[in-house]
Amino acid sequence: MFRSGRTGLKPIGTIGGQMTDGLEGELVWHRGRSCESGACVEIATTGDAVMVRSSANPEDTPITLSRPEWQEFLLGVKEGAFDRL
Repeated sequence: MFRSGRTGLKPIGTIGGQMTDGLEGELVWHRGRSCESGACVEIATTGDAVMVRSSANPEDTPITLSRPEWQEFLLGVKEGAFDRL
């Protein structure tokens, strides 16, 4: 279910409000607008995968999820499945 992936350091942002793959195989990392602590979750997309890492440790290998796994995770967040962790 979880696989390690590659990392690339690129500016955090979006194009037209949509997450996109970076140029020439580089990843573009995105974080929530409310991230002020510097220790936030960042995500990047590449092909059919969503990569997740901590902004506090960007050199660590990110977790890689398929898009269906990512959608299932987001649904769990919205439904409060992780509120007690």
